[in-house]
Amino acid sequence: MANVTLSPANQTPQIIQGEEQNLKIKLSQSAKDLLSLPIDEMIISGQQVNWGDVETSIKKLMETLANDTGPGSRDADNNVTSAAVVRAFWEKFCDIPPFCFPRPASGSATP
Repeated sequence: MANVTLSPANQTPQIIQGEEQNLKIKLSQSAKDLLSLPIDEMIISGQQVNWGDVETSIKKLMETLANDTGPGSRDADNNVTSAAVVRAFWEKFCDIPPFCFPRPASGSATP
């Protein structure tokens, strides 16, 4: 996956870095890797990547990470951990394209 991450076509590292700066947080390398894996796999498999969707999804996830104060959400250096990324995926999964569509309002029928 290192070759994908370093590819100039992969915008994920720049998107993550920009959001770290905007939100004034720092992710551990493992957290960055975990956040990038689904996109890396799309690139490797030859799927078309909608970078607008990727940026929207990463922003939503990073906002969730910035507000996560749960146990294990930060390491000894105050970096956001991969455990926090797993929680953010769980919390936002149906609101991060292209993985799922937005969640219906509570009590609404599913599409």
